[in-house]
Amino acid sequence: MEEKNSPKSYATPIAVVIAGLLIAGAIVYGNVADKNPEQLTLNEIIEENLNPIDKDDHIRGVDKAKFTVIEYSDLECPYCKIFHQIMNDLLKTNGTEIKWVFRHLPLETLHTKALTEAIASECVAKIGGEENFWKYIDTIFEATPSNDGLDLATLPTMAGTLGLDEAQFSKCLEDKETIKRVDKDLENATAIGANGTPYVIVIGPDKKPIHAFNAESLQEASSETKAFATELYTLYGQAIEKASQQ
Repeated sequence: MEEKNSPKSYATPIAVVIAGLLIAGAIVYGNVADKNPEQLTLNEIIEENLNPIDKDDHIRGVDKAKFTVIEYSDLECPYCKIFHQIMNDLLKTNGTEIKWVFRHLPLETLHTKALTEAIASECVAKIGGEENFWKYIDTIFEATPSNDGLDLATLPTMAGTLGLDEAQFSKCLEDKETIKRVDKDLENATAIGANGTPYVIVIGPDKKPIHAFNAESLQEASSETKAFATELYTLYGQAIEKASQQ
């Protein structure tokens, strides 16, 4: 399940269908260069437009892992909060096979605070480094009840608990270069058709990116990638059901 943005947001829908069932299918790879944009499958759109992982990305796990999970996330999204915990748990139990890449997709029409929180996390990365970035993300998801439930006034204090200078952090929040870093992820999310969160891309041993939680996308995946994505989706669904019963 994803929280969906509206057409007025940064991420304009291209054509995304979220399916509750992940079904098996044949491996079908087309030649992207020979097709018009309207003829492309979801996976081809992703493969054509997905930004390659680079030094600006936030990565947890093993660099040369068997599976890469690229997540476009909103820090006030309740489903992202659930998915975040699943990924942390998976890295503890199966960390040698997983690389997790965190990218920003604050859905401002749903969560007015999410963009500021995304910028704040980039300030932490800029001032305190990659390890503190992930600690800060963990802290926000632990603290917020989601859906704009976090008091933005606590963001500098959270940074301070990591040993960062709060005045420097607050100044960074107004830095246009920091905002550009978040915009980079937003623009790429738009390019691949992401209009909901968490928007999860899985890249398996065949190096072909797929939308992990989409039945049509799974039809085109290799058997290994399909098995991993199905397991990930199952864990995610179970966690959502458990949360709904609390």
